Amino acid sequence: MFKRKFYTQNLFSKERIGPHNQDVVSVLVGNLLCDGDGEKRKNSTRFQIHMSSRNAEYVFWLHKFFVTKGYSSPKKPLVKKQIGKKNIVYFSIKWKTFSFSSLNFLYDSFYSTNKDTIETNQKIKKVPTNIYSLLTPQALAIWIMDDGGKSGSGLKISTESFCYRDNLLLQKTLKIKFSIEPSIQRHKNKYNLYFKKNQIFSLYSIVKPYILPCMRYKFNVEKNS
Repeated sequence: MFKRKFYTQNLFSKERIGPHNQDVVSVLVGNLLCDGDGEKRKNSTRFQIHMSSRNAEYVFWLHKFFVTKGYSSPKKPLVKKQIGKKNIVYFSIKWKTFSFSSLNFLYDSFYSTNKDTIETNQKIKKVPTNIYSLLTPQALAIWIMDDGGKSGSGLKISTESFCYRDNLLLQKTLKIKFSIEPSIQRHKNKYNLYFKKNQIFSLYSIVKPYILPCMRYKFNVEKNS
């Protein structure tokens, strides 16, 4: 399979300058809306994907995606098997992408870089102000596969790491761009986005091309939909 030379491991990050295909940026955006973590190193950015999932198929698919696209080493990352409540099996996997100077824009979009956070060496994740242009159907699909789940007769996306204002921005973006408007549910000082039963079909029709078969259960849809 053809890979551009600057995606190899032995080049300096400044030589990895893109362009980046939309599917790669979309998967990174979807993951950053969840537990994905950006790391800025000098003048380049790499991303750490740390996932814990009941669906090993999805976890391994995500790693293979970045390897196939040339963004991560083909070396197999460490996979840990964990036993949760009621003896439910989880798979935990962690790896990092290569560093790219041309992906700094994603880090700058998702993290606060004010003086206080720099001096305390703390990173505060935020919803990008340009999320409208970043949130593609594929990014939405990754977001749901990462952090979405059935909740009653609807579907909930965990947005607990974002403040209420950021949740309002996500809600507005989904309404304007995809004509679906989730409600914002509050639990103590944390928030989630909730899609009612009558919104599920519309939501699923948007992301269906990118949803793995093992993840369709989150939508309460038939496997042959």
